[in-house]
Amino acid sequence: MSTRTHLKSTAGTLGAELRVRTAVRAFRAPPERPDVDDLAAQPGVTQLVLAEYAAVRAEIQTAISNQQSALSVGAATLGLLAGVGAHFWDVDQTLSGLVFALAVPAACAMAIRMWFGELLRITRASRFIADLERWANRGEQQRVLVWEAWMSECRAQPGQDIDDATWRSVRLGFNALAVMSIALGLYALMAGGLWLVGAVAALDALLGWRARRQMQRLRAQVETYIGDPVDDAHEPPALTLTSRTA
Repeated sequence: MSTRTHLKSTAGTLGAELRVRTAVRAFRAPPERPDVDDLAAQPGVTQLVLAEYAAVRAEIQTAISNQQSALSVGAATLGLLAGVGAHFWDVDQTLSGLVFALAVPAACAMAIRMWFGELLRITRASRFIADLERWANRGEQQRVLVWEAWMSECRAQPGQDIDDATWRSVRLGFNALAVMSIALGLYALMAGGLWLVGAVAALDALLGWRARRQMQRLRAQVETYIGDPVDDAHEPPALTLTSRTA
């Protein structure tokens, strides 16, 4: 096989893998359930649905716990790396600068990625439960499950999207730490020459750009999952939030 043919084959394989990965990442709504006219007349179906509902709720609780663990692990890792960098500051400024300029920002990106991965897991489960609630409400011809519908309406109100506020806080905190650490690291690396500062700064810029693109893709997936599905024509009327005045 010639080199040209081999390159074409390799390019075709990579293109196929890319198409497969893109297809896997594409949003797929939960499968449709056949409507049941009277859930009370089918207790077996009701028990299965309730068990699935409870299991998905438990997965959400696990993901919330994992988010807290991700923040704890990230904070502990940052503290350890900062201690290492400070220890070598007077001994080897080049090593200390590399820790602050590369290792600490990488730990910040890791913590944000882990936290946001669990948020994606939460929103995926929430979308599944939202569709399950719609199905149950159609079967009972009334709103018997309303949590996700209410949460969707709350998120639409100005200042009520708590998930978005939390995400902004986590991102702002870790990004600020990363930027300050990079500045401190580059300052320490000046002892090794401007070429070293420029090389590390360019590497930081490249890694930061890649991390930002990844976060944007995850953000888009989250927005897709929490997007409220179109109301079914047979579903009971939607809830209406009323303003309370003092």
